[in-house]
Amino acid sequence: TSVIEVEGGLAGGASSASASGNVIGNVGPHRPRSESEPESDRRRFLEDEQILHFIALRSGSVLGSHTILKEDHYPGLQSHILSKVEGAPNFRRASDKLPVYGLAIPTVDGIRQVLARVGVAPSSSSSAASAGCSLIWFNMREEPVVYLNGRPYVLREHARPFKNMQEYSNISTSRVASMEKRLKQDVLNEATFTAAAAAAAGMGEGRFRVLVTRELVDSEHRRVINEEWEEVDPSDPASVLTPADIFDSLRQEGFPVEYVRIPVTDGKAPQLSDIDDICSQVLAMAPNSDPDPNATTVLVFSCQGGAGRTTTGMVVGSLLHLRRQQERAGEKLAALPTATLASLAKRLSLGGGGAEHFQPLEGSSDYEMFDVARDFEDDDDDEEEETEDDVGDEGVEAVKGGSGLGSAARAVGVVVRLSRGEREKREMSQHLVEQSLKEGNYSVIHKLQNLLTYGDQAKAVSDVVIDACGKLKNLRKAIFAYRKPRKRWGHSWGRGDESLQGRHAAFKKGIEYLERYFIIIAFTSWLDSDSGAIGGYDSGRGSFYEWFHARADLKELKKTIRSNPGQALSASGNVHGGQQHFQPL
Repeated sequence: TSVIEVEGGLAGGASSASASGNVIGNVGPHRPRSESEPESDRRRFLEDEQILHFIALRSGSVLGSHTILKEDHYPGLQSHILSKVEGAPNFRRASDKLPVYGLAIPTVDGIRQVLARVGVAPSSSSSAASAGCSLIWFNMREEPVVYLNGRPYVLREHARPFKNMQEYSNISTSRVASMEKRLKQDVLNEATFTAAAAAAAGMGEGRFRVLVTRELVDSEHRRVINEEWEEVDPSDPASVLTPADIFDSLRQEGFPVEYVRIPVTDGKAPQLSDIDDICSQVLAMAPNSDPDPNATTVLVFSCQGGAGRTTTGMVVGSLLHLRRQQERAGEKLAALPTATLASLAKRLSLGGGGAEHFQPLEGSSDYEMFDVARDFEDDDDDEEEETEDDVGDEGVEAVKGGSGLGSAARAVGVVVRLSRGEREKREMSQHLVEQSLKEGNYSVIHKLQNLLTYGDQAKAVSDVVIDACGKLKNLRKAIFAYRKPRKRWGHSWGRGDESLQGRHAAFKKGIEYLERYFIIIAFTSWLDSDSGAIGGYDSGRGSFYEWFHARADLKELKKTIRSNPGQALSASGNVHGGQQHFQPL
């Protein structure tokens, strides 16, 4: 069957579809129909089997067979621990001392909201807030995205609508930009095609529509998807846009903004070259020799959910700003005044209620949104595991009383009493280890500190910045979270495969966050080196990637995170259970 015949059948089958009740509305929820409109305009359009045929027979260069356009905004995307900005989910600032911001994927209106909030206005504007202020927007996503009527949609497989497409992992910037241009053309082609097919079937002319997928939550709080028609206007340049198109338009309006795409795989540590890309863009737009000391370069980072990849970018951007401030004062990052560190550590008001109000959906669309709330949970809510020592009070009393159990029972009674005493000591020791790990005192990190010049100071500065940027995701505490996955698998008896797979996935996640933490500390140390970003790029002394790979000791130590993850994730020998005190140089 040809695509033309299937499309004609879809258009011509509206009456039978309406009678069956197993159908999809003409237009998505962003264009609601009123009750006064003709019944024919509200009739259901496609049956389930016809939907599958339509998706299977897609033949675009990017929007191909068995692929869908899924709306990026989904229920539960906005965190309740952050104040809501319409169209810009999870928008927040790293610190009131730093012009660094992060958010989830925004709408077109949301982008303008962000520009207004950070004080960036067109060059023709007389706004005092925007004087000398420019902005770099870093899009950290590797997934192809297109905007329909101002809202973002991502390319997904129909069989895996809640997961990113794995074949695009480690995609290059040029390739993802090219794919988005072709995806835009595929959307316009589909809209033109459906309009022609509807006209041929006698259903009217001029209705250019694209089949899209939206995520909903049903009455039982389960995630479901719904295919709907979204109407677009090929004659309107703003109807279908790539992310790059949006920022090109803003620049034409006079906004001093630069758009940079740095594709990072969701849930993975960034490449060293990704960090170099951020550094080179910041230095190109705001060189250290800038004669205007009041000039400000605002850095904005975004991904899908605004959690892991975005927070990593915020940390890197914050460190760059701090290094620039220290450079102008003739100092290094390791010599940051205690007062500056203390001010960074003071978090801005989160707004929108406390962490107890945050209920992320199970299996959220963003890989790194799974455990966003964990960073704000009480440390004492750990899942308790049964042990052979966990005997109830009734059992203890029965043993103490004998009850005909004889000397064996009395012996067991002694064992129970001793084990409880030992358990208290063991719990205290475990608590100290856990607190130390949450502070980042892992074995591989301790070794890294010893290898770096002023390694202790580099870790301390990194920790303060990570905490300042950690309103939604604390990159250091996220390492420890692998020990207690959000889904409580329980014992493996009878559910071995499910339990092992879940714990293995959590373990892999911990490894990724540990590597990310390792890279951040090394990056902080590099910023203070002779070839650091402030002088390194301008003087040709090399990049972070070149510096790191010239250090064979650092390269080999980083490899051990994956070759011997158990050892890397273990606690270092120095476990004191308290905060480390940072002494600036």
